[in-house]
Parts: sequence; C-alpha cells; structure tokens
Amino acid sequence: MAVFRAVRAIEAEMAKKRMVEGGRGGKFPHPEQGKTRHKAARGVGFSGRTLEKAEAIVEAAEQDPERFGKLLADMDRTGRVNGVHKRLVVAKKAEAIRREPPPLPAGPFRVIVADPPWPFEFRVEDPSRRGTTPYPQMSLDEIKAMDVASIAHDDCILWLWTTNCHMRCAFEVLEAWGF
Repeated sequence: MAVFRAVRAIEAEMAKKRMVEGGRGGKFPHPEQGKTRHKAARGVGFSGRTLEKAEAIVEAAEQDPERFGKLLADMDRTGRVNGVHKRLVVAKKAEAIRREPPPLPAGPFRVIVADPPWPFEFRVEDPSRRGTTPYPQMSLDEIKAMDVASIAHDDCILWLWTTNCHMRCAFEVLEAWGF
C-alpha cells in the first residue's frame, strides 16, 4: 500500500501539470491521460478497483485495529483482496443495522412475504469467503424473536423463504411468529 500511495501521489501531481497545460493536443488525447488510480495501480501490478478495495481495508484497520486488523492480516497473508473486502463491507453494514435496526412496517397485513437473513456456516480459514452472503446474517434465535405476529392480520398468509438446509428451522420460525 505504501508503494501504491507514493505512486498515486506522483501520478496525481503529473495529472495536475497536464491540466495546467490545458491539453494542447488538439483532437487527440494526451498519451499520458487516464485515471490516476489506474496508472498507480498498474505500477504495482493491480487494477485500480482492486487497489481501492485494498486501501479501504488498510484504512479500516488503521482506524480500528481491534475490529479490522485481522482483515488486513488476512489480506497480507493470502494476497487476496476481494473476499476480505466483502467481509469488511458486510461488517460495516451489520454495524449500521445494529446501531439503528429498521422497524417493522405498520400492519396489519393479510399477506406477508419474509426472507430472513438465515445464518450460514462458512470456512473461517478461507479469505475468499465464497460461501458468505452479501448481507449481515441473524442467528435463529434473533429471527424467531422478530415480532411478526404484531403486523399480521388474524387470517394472514405468510410466504416464508428458506433454503434446504434451513427447512427444519423454518418450522420453528413459523411457530415462533404465531403461524
């Protein structure tokens, strides 16, 4: 990251000089034009987007090493960025939801379609986290504790989405929700 930041600073300075020159190339673009982050990333062998993700991980680890230091260590140890960045995004979303959980809509409703964020197990040692979801998950107890009955009409129909591996849990959720 230090090399990328240094190269990006140099590329940004060169871009400023080109802008001051006013692009005196006529109809043809200046041969050195392009996004600074892409040029800096090329200098260290990555795409601009991959380095943006890596920089977000580094910044998160610098700001809160206790929470995000392990992500940085995983990225450094494996050389993988995308899976680690996905974990960072999901962790930040979960934090925002915990700070202010969204309220249930006002009812009563005659039809409810529910797609709970079922908990999935995944390989902790795999930084790619291919089996993860792009949203924060809830435990089965948290899902069952949702007060869905308070927004359901007396003769409400519930369409509950589930996966094969959560089929038995879905019946527990139905019962906990009053269906």
